Amino acid sequence: PEQLATHAFDDSHDEYIAAETELALSRAGRDVGTPILTFRPGEPDEGSFFGPVLASIPRGEQAVRLWDAVELLATTSGMAELKRSDRAKPAFD
Repeated sequence: PEQLATHAFDDSHDEYIAAETELALSRAGRDVGTPILTFRPGEPDEGSFFGPVLASIPRGEQAVRLWDAVELLATTSGMAELKRSDRAKPAFD
């Protein structure tokens, strides 16, 4: 919506965006991009990951299964990175 575009140059958002970005990078590491997801913030099993970066949008049960899998990896596995370069063209139908 056009009314949201007015916020693009509103520097009143800068301070909290910078603080949230710093917090996310402190959780996931400084050598990652965005998005950064944090599961169970503040809990002993808190886990953060960069990603997932998807070429297509999962729907329904497939989306739930993906979310659950990413949360499981982030909070229980100690995994640091899972990555590949080969990607399909984005398809967000």
